[in-house]
Amino acid sequence: FRQVRRVLGLTDFFDHFDELFDRIQEAFFRELDEGAGFRISIGRENPFRNIQDETVIVAQYRLPGRYEGSMTIIGPIRMDYRKNIGLVSYTAEALNKRANHE
Repeated sequence: FRQVRRVLGLTDFFDHFDELFDRIQEAFFRELDEGAGFRISIGRENPFRNIQDETVIVAQYRLPGRYEGSMTIIGPIRMDYRKNIGLVSYTAEALNKRANHE
C-alpha cells in the first residue's frame, strides 16, 4: 500500500506540474548560495507534500541571451547520489560552457 500511495502522490504531482513550476523554482532556488547552481532535498525536506518520500536534485544553468534553465531529478531516497549529482553537475557545467561561448 505504501508503494501505491507513493505512485499516486508522484502522479498527482506531475499532473499539476505546469501549475507548480513557478512554486518549484521559488522553493528550490531561494536558498541557493551564490554560485552553488544546484540543490538537493531529501524526503521531508521537500516543500511539496506529494514528493516527501522522494529525493529532488535541481540544477540551474545559463543559456545564451542571459536566460536560465533548470533540470530536475526526482527519485527514491535510496538513489545513487554520487551518480545523479555527477550527472546533473556535468550537464549543467557543459551547458554553462556552451552559453559562455555563444
